[in-house]
Amino acid sequence: MKADFKIHCIALCKNEADVVGVCLQEAIKWADFIYVYDGGSTDGTWESVKKLNHSGIIPWKQDAKVFREGLRAEVFNEFRHQSSNGDWWLQLNVDEFYVGNPKAFFSRVPRGEDLVWGIMAEYVLTEKDVGGIDFSLPFERVMPLLRHYYVAWSEPRAFRYRDGLIWNEDWAWPRHAGTIAKERIIYKHYPCRSPKQLQARWKARRENRERGFEGWKEDTEGWRQTIKNSKEFLFDDGVRPLKIDESVLPRHLEAAYVRFAKQILHGCGIWP
Repeated sequence: MKADFKIHCIALCKNEADVVGVCLQEAIKWADFIYVYDGGSTDGTWESVKKLNHSGIIPWKQDAKVFREGLRAEVFNEFRHQSSNGDWWLQLNVDEFYVGNPKAFFSRVPRGEDLVWGIMAEYVLTEKDVGGIDFSLPFERVMPLLRHYYVAWSEPRAFRYRDGLIWNEDWAWPRHAGTIAKERIIYKHYPCRSPKQLQARWKARRENRERGFEGWKEDTEGWRQTIKNSKEFLFDDGVRPLKIDESVLPRHLEAAYVRFAKQILHGCGIWP
């Protein structure tokens, strides 16, 4: 299919100065716009974003309100005027890196399949990493040294834009976003990048829970409790594709009758 669409990324971030620049510079190679919403960083994350000085990377605003998934709706409603029917809107967390070229991926998603799920490969810190990596190095040099991962999660990640879509700030995704695509996009997640960063991560999440956010139930307080046994995880040799067993992932496709009903409702215009 012809790639006659743009990709709009919504990037929420807070206190991720070590990785934000690497992520955004990598993503802008295939994204047309990246809208950045900073949740009140105090470690230089927001300043790092503004220093990138790229026309496609838009530091929208900094607001320390309690995190919720619906914050992305604020970004969408602010910038949807830059979008055309057929464009893709993608969730981009700044500690994630999409595998391959998302532009090529979306170009082969059939019309009528408008909501794409992702498959997350989550990278962990192991005893080998702690004993062998110099974490004082910039993250772009540390990242290829983090090789151990697991694949156990899948969730919505992108939708195809239509003018009639409505995204309320109380919702994690637009209402009636579309029939789910059969193929899922793959991304690498690096929530554990160094012992120092882990401490800051747990602190930020604990503060959000104390302020009312009901997600992020990790009880881990010390980084040493998060170090994993390398023998229990898959190994990324940097050459072969990631090993993905879709049978262990959450089901992403609707039942056949639900897909049929969605196609009818979207096709006749009852739903956008």
